[in-house]
Amino acid sequence: MGSVVVRSHVEPSVWSQVTSHDRRTTAVPAHPKHRQIADGLRGIINRGELQPGDILPSEATLCEQYGVSRTTVRAALSTLANEGLVTSESGRGTFVRQRRHLTYRPRRSSSRVQPRPRWTGS
Repeated sequence: MGSVVVRSHVEPSVWSQVTSHDRRTTAVPAHPKHRQIADGLRGIINRGELQPGDILPSEATLCEQYGVSRTTVRAALSTLANEGLVTSESGRGTFVRQRRHLTYRPRRSSSRVQPRPRWTGS
């Protein structure tokens, strides 16, 4: 028989997978912890609660606040750095970056560009 997915009554962000033939329950998180932390920090930045140049809480503070290891916090901060939202400076901390709004402007054909010659078969 197949598996049935039921919502866990313990924690709303966790789903439980119940296999009907052996009735074992395995908790499967909805998202990895580092993504949950990155989503929370991203929301704070996007709402403007942290302005460009503001420092984020230290890794130790985030570890204590979220109840996770330093590796998990570093993965969350790395995700935000890869998205261009924050920058880390060794010995100083992690800071919110200035957002640059980019505008795409396609190039117009230039009169200086010569068309390629057409080759005709002989």
